[in-house]
Amino acid sequence: PIFYLTYRRVAMEYIMLSGKSVPELVEKVNQYLMEGWVTQGGVAVCSHPPAENTFLQAMVKDVQDIGT
Repeated sequence: PIFYLTYRRVAMEYIMLSGKSVPELVEKVNQYLMEGWVTQGGVAVCSHPPAENTFLQAMVKDVQDIGT
């Protein structure tokens, strides 16, 4: 059997959102989700004692189709 694979290449934007607390990050993520962004991976937590934790979430968005 012969298999054909079709795909499309798209240009993507990538951003990192950050918050000083989980609720702050959730608010930002929800705002970007409503604008068409999608989460990429899980939440990361950066800890730099004695400073507070920083919560991070990567987001991506298709911006244009660049063909096959």
